[in-house]
This record gives sequence, C-alpha cells and structure tokens, in this order.
Amino acid sequence: MASFNRVFGESPPPHVDVVNSIVVEYRWRLGVVSTDDWEFEIVAPSTWIEQKKKAMDLGPVGDDSFAARDVSDRKAHAARSWYAPQPLEAYDAFYLTTTSIPYVHMLVEKQPQPDGRYRLFMSKH
Repeated sequence: MASFNRVFGESPPPHVDVVNSIVVEYRWRLGVVSTDDWEFEIVAPSTWIEQKKKAMDLGPVGDDSFAARDVSDRKAHAARSWYAPQPLEAYDAFYLTTTSIPYVHMLVEKQPQPDGRYRLFMSKH
C-alpha cells in the first residue's frame, strides 16, 4: 500500500491490514515546511501497536486534559467519515508526547477483533 509506505517508510507486515487510508500532500512553499496530513484505519496485533507507539513517541492521554481535548477535537474533524466512528470512550487514546501540540494520535479499540488483533486509527493533522 503506497500511502502506508509513504508515511512509515515500509510496506505493511503480513499480519497488519490497512483497511482505509488517506494522505493529503502539501506542496513546498517559501517559508512553509512541506508536510503531509494522514489518516489510517489498521487492524494489527498488539505487538505491532506497541512497536509503533514506541517508535512514534506516543504516550497515553490519561488525565492530560489538554491532550484529551486535542485528540477529541481532531477525531471530530477527521478527513474521512470512516475514521474512528465510535465514541472516544471506545478507544484507548495515545498522542505525540514530544511536542507542545499533540498533532499525531492513535486510537485503539478497547475490544479486540475475533482473531485477537485490534482495530486502530492513526492520524497526523
């Protein structure tokens, strides 16, 4: 999947299914850092999810009211209707902890799929 490879720099492993994805490219302009916004719906085992959380410096939202508000706002303004359709309470929420603006987040459904993997939603915007 080209969008997965573009964002993560690799093809999805065999045990990771990309259900939906979108990448919005912003062209370079003078004085503006070129960047992409993206959203993914993925079904993956917990080991892969843990690896991505660590690699992307994602920590649990927990009691951080700023992060909880930001993740909730970003979920409410998703680029596509398929992105995290359940109420926020149905997910374990994680966000980028290394910046003052948590613009990357991951929502992992609390209930696993019948095969033991988890449906998750990741975004940067």
